Amino acid sequence: LREYINDARTFGVSVLPPDINKSRADFCVSDGNIRFGLLAIRNVGRNFANSVIRERSRYPFVSFDEFVTRLPLGEINKRTLESLIKCGVFDSLGVPRSALMASYEAIVDSVHEKSRNNIAGQIDLFSIEKSEKQSSAFSYPNIEEYPLKELLLLEKESSGMYFSGHLIDNFSKHVDSISPDKISDIINDTAEDNPNPNPTYTDRKSVKVAGIITEKRTKTVKNGATMAFVKLEDRYAEIEVIVFARQYSKFADELFVENAVVIEGTISVEDGENAKILLSSLSRLISNTEISDGVRTEVVAPREQRLFVKVDSPNDTRIQKLIRMATLNPGDVQIVIFDTRSKKYSAIKGAKIGLSEEILAKIKDAFGSDSVVLK
Repeated sequence: LREYINDARTFGVSVLPPDINKSRADFCVSDGNIRFGLLAIRNVGRNFANSVIRERSRYPFVSFDEFVTRLPLGEINKRTLESLIKCGVFDSLGVPRSALMASYEAIVDSVHEKSRNNIAGQIDLFSIEKSEKQSSAFSYPNIEEYPLKELLLLEKESSGMYFSGHLIDNFSKHVDSISPDKISDIINDTAEDNPNPNPTYTDRKSVKVAGIITEKRTKTVKNGATMAFVKLEDRYAEIEVIVFARQYSKFADELFVENAVVIEGTISVEDGENAKILLSSLSRLISNTEISDGVRTEVVAPREQRLFVKVDSPNDTRIQKLIRMATLNPGDVQIVIFDTRSKKYSAIKGAKIGLSEEILAKIKDAFGSDSVVLK
């Protein structure tokens, strides 16, 4: 899908994000561009998509809660609604995704309760009459929208695509300074059906690529060492990177999903397979917030420092929130959890965080100032 979208962009055709009042079940043409289809969103089935299109043909949806009341109750599925919210389907209705995520379950439960009461004869039929004049009757919480990086992660989770930008955009200054090879160019040049007799990228050619790690799997080889296979994605394409045991031992701490990295290596092309990169070296991309005219700013902790967080149980739900924060704010600081019951320290593998004053303050607010130590 990314390859098709990249091809469309080369011809000046944009792929527009999904919209509850504009998207069809499948991809469609919209004002000379392509509109993302509802069926390409996770947990959305054709019956649901057809119900949405049939109902809005009467008149457009004006609010999320009005949308829920107008659809047949049998079509309302919380998992489906959550996926739609995450990828921005309801953005045009004017309520932030953060507020919708905080409210959608209560709205659905309320509509179901009204329906049950109506069936029992407890309320007037006209109290839930579907009217063209109906607007939002629900008071949404006044909370800030998610940060851009979290919006992007939610979009990718629910649709496999980024619509509000790309995670790599947060590292654009560093990427521009190193002028990496484009993954899409490598894929296209090494394709079996490439008509170019003199491609730039061929087997064993050295390349430097920059992107976000989207997948990782490890394998234990015969001598007991570990190697890894990771997917690296830039704005328009992805490629598999093979990390042999020697390199894995050097760079294991940086090989985790959602980390932004620069990878150098050589192209490997085998018959019937897409090109891969054999990793020779890896370094972390520096985010735009860490760079100001070439100088890092905002980072309050240098390399080799660790963030110690004290908890009463290794099952503390706040630990997952801390890992999520590290995913959204990758950096150099290792997170170490101290379990007060067992008196044991345990480093969270693959969770290194970039600590600004603001982020450190949020962590202290969540765990308590006395439970957070940076040293």
